[in-house]
Amino acid sequence: MLIKLPEQFYPPLWDEYEKRRQHAAITPWFAPQSEVNRFRARYRLAKSFRGLNLEGYTEDTKAGYEALTKVAFFWSAYEQMLRALKIKDGREIIKNHPMKEAIKKIKKLDAEFKFFRFVRQKLKDENYLKDKVTIFIDGGACTVLTLAASVRHIYLHGHLTANVQRLHPSIVVQICDLLADSILIIIDAEFKESIEALMIAYPEH
Repeated sequence: MLIKLPEQFYPPLWDEYEKRRQHAAITPWFAPQSEVNRFRARYRLAKSFRGLNLEGYTEDTKAGYEALTKVAFFWSAYEQMLRALKIKDGREIIKNHPMKEAIKKIKKLDAEFKFFRFVRQKLKDENYLKDKVTIFIDGGACTVLTLAASVRHIYLHGHLTANVQRLHPSIVVQICDLLADSILIIIDAEFKESIEALMIAYPEH
């Protein structure tokens, strides 16, 4: 028996996509249905994530690892969204979602850039990301997507821990929550906009 997911685990207006899925792939806004379904699966994984079951870790350290994992899951959903919506250059997206408040809060949380100096140090082979993080540390402009991609990269490669640079894990949690929440806002807005375009093109279903 199939169990319908609670509404909060679906991308915005998912029912409207389902009604028009036969048409969606012939529009400029959607990849084939299999690709869009993979996005939904990644989106569901990220939104339903409620923590890690770790033995022998303090609650603070566990919370830090959970936050890092959350960023990785939401980044994965974002990457799959790009494929689902046939978006080749994600840099265009961030122009519509500057997330200046989130960046401001992150800077306040990590005023000495201990967290992101470590991130930069470990981005050995990712010159593009490393240069962008350097600009951020030096007081220049940066995006939440760049910061999230950097965190996700070195976390999954084993360099980043919940107690990095002796920062309290609660700081790591707050930084990661800001990044993950920002990614979700961007995903929801972009997917919703594409669905609305689809609904205008195919008002009948």
